[in-house]
Amino acid sequence: MKQKKYIVLKDFSLNVIFLGILILSLFACALKNDFTKIPDEEVRTILHKQSYAFDQSSQLVLAYPPDKKSNQVRIIQFTKENGKWIQAGREFSGLAGLKNFAEPGTKIEGDLKTPSGVYGLSLVFGYEKNLAIKMPYRQATVNSKWVYDIKSNEYNIWVEGETKSFPFEKMRRDDYLYKYGIVIDYNFNPIVPGKGSAIFFHIMEKGSKGTAGCIAAKESDVLALIKWLDPAKNPKIILGTKETLSNTQALEY
Repeated sequence: MKQKKYIVLKDFSLNVIFLGILILSLFACALKNDFTKIPDEEVRTILHKQSYAFDQSSQLVLAYPPDKKSNQVRIIQFTKENGKWIQAGREFSGLAGLKNFAEPGTKIEGDLKTPSGVYGLSLVFGYEKNLAIKMPYRQATVNSKWVYDIKSNEYNIWVEGETKSFPFEKMRRDDYLYKYGIVIDYNFNPIVPGKGSAIFFHIMEKGSKGTAGCIAAKESDVLALIKWLDPAKNPKIILGTKETLSNTQALEY
């Protein structure tokens, strides 16, 4: 009997320690992320709920539709200064997937939905040979392809030159939608075949009603965003509906 009592007390102590560590972690995260200077309560709620996923960042982009039935998104940039998050630049609008946003963890190849979650922004691409920006840059040539063949070991990877993989997307399009773009780090680590590929922030097609799963905006807004991004600040993008982002903590990231 004494042995059983000891085990119960030991388990209780471990639970108390675990709870204490969890509370301290949440408190530390709150100290790192002060949103009091952001006047929009709806936006503050979203950022606070997702803050666990970007506590090591000091640049954020938020893209979400005020109406969950719409794929027209608000796009807002934020920067963290002296521990406080503030809006950077002006808000602008854009489009998400033709069929809006996939619920967390449900995105699949070809569903015409934008994934929900918090993702890195690690690479800028475009048609020009060089671009005067802080972010890593890669030129898209006539030989550049992004593979979305779910049976290929090149799935969700940029390939230069010939490939046996098919289908793939040409990165130097004739319609100039990829004249400037940002790779959204979705389904990268690890890459899961069929989970979705080639998720970018790119130029919006005139008259478009939605994308194949990317975020799109006017060329001037995309270029301004690219020039603002700084890899030293570990930029992230938050994607999803207001309802999902406000009620689900720490989505895919």
